[in-house]
Amino acid sequence: MFQHIINSIGFHGPELLFILSIYWLYNKANYFNVYLIGFVMNFIFSYILKGVFKQPRPTDEQHLFAIEKIYRKNMSFERYGMPSCHAQMVFYSTGFVYLVLQDCYITGGYLLVSLLTLYQRVASSHHFVSQTIVGALLGLLVAWVFYKYGTKLVTGKLKHKRDDNGPI
Repeated sequence: MFQHIINSIGFHGPELLFILSIYWLYNKANYFNVYLIGFVMNFIFSYILKGVFKQPRPTDEQHLFAIEKIYRKNMSFERYGMPSCHAQMVFYSTGFVYLVLQDCYITGGYLLVSLLTLYQRVASSHHFVSQTIVGALLGLLVAWVFYKYGTKLVTGKLKHKRDDNGPI
C-alpha cells in the first residue's frame, strides 16, 4: 500500500507540481506566464536532449508489450532515457517556485515530491540514477534561466533620470 502511494506520487510528480505551481503563482502574473512558457520549453528541451544523447533506458525490452514496442519505434526519442524528463520537470517546478516564493515550507513539499519522483523513476527501471540526476540539474538550470527572465519582466528597464544624480 505504502509503495503504491510512493509510486503514484512519483509517477504523477510533474503533473502534481504543475497544478500546485499554478495555484501558488496565479497571483504573480508575470512569473505565472513565464513559468508556463518555461514548463513547455523545458519539456521540449528534454525531448531534444534525448535525441542528442541517445542513451538507452535500463528497461528490459523483452518485457515490453507489443503496443509499447510499436510506439517506441514511431516516437524514437522516447525510447531513450537521458535526461529523465520526469526529473527535469519536477525540479524545474521546484526551482522556479522556490526562487519566486522563497518559502521553505512550500519548497520542502516540492522537494519531497521531486525526490519521490526520482526514486520512482529509478526503482521502476525507467531510468538510471545518472539520468535522473542530469534531469534534475537541467530542470534547476532552466528554472533559474526563466526566473531571471521573469525578474527582468517584473522590474522592467530601469533608467536614470536627470534628477537622479543631484540637482539639475
